[in-house]
Amino acid sequence: MSSTEQNITVLIIEDDLEVRDTLADILEINDFNPIVASNGKKGLDVIKRHKPAVIITDLAMPVMSGFELLEVLRVDPNLRMIPVIVISAKVDRDANRRAMELGASDFLTKP
Repeated sequence: MSSTEQNITVLIIEDDLEVRDTLADILEINDFNPIVASNGKKGLDVIKRHKPAVIITDLAMPVMSGFELLEVLRVDPNLRMIPVIVISAKVDRDANRRAMELGASDFLTKP
C-alpha cells in the first residue's frame, strides 16, 4: 500500500465473538481497518462516531437487530448512503428480501 492510500474502515456488527473476530482478522490481513460492535445499538453509536466506508452486519442480534439498524440508517440523511452487507445464518427468502428492501447492498449466508 502506498503512503498516500488509507486503509478503508469497515464496521463489523456481529454478536458472535468468534465470527466477529474471524471477519476482523480477514479484513485486517487484506489491508482494511476493521472496527467492531456486538449489537446494532452499539454499532449505531460506532457508525455515528467513525462513519465507516462499509458496514457488515448480522441480522439476529440482541438489543437491536440488523433489520432495525437498517431502518434507522435509511432514514438518516448522513448515514443512508453507507453500503451495508448483511450476513446471516437465515437462508429464507423473506429475510433476504426484507434486508434488500431496507437498503442492504448485499446478503451473504453464514456457513
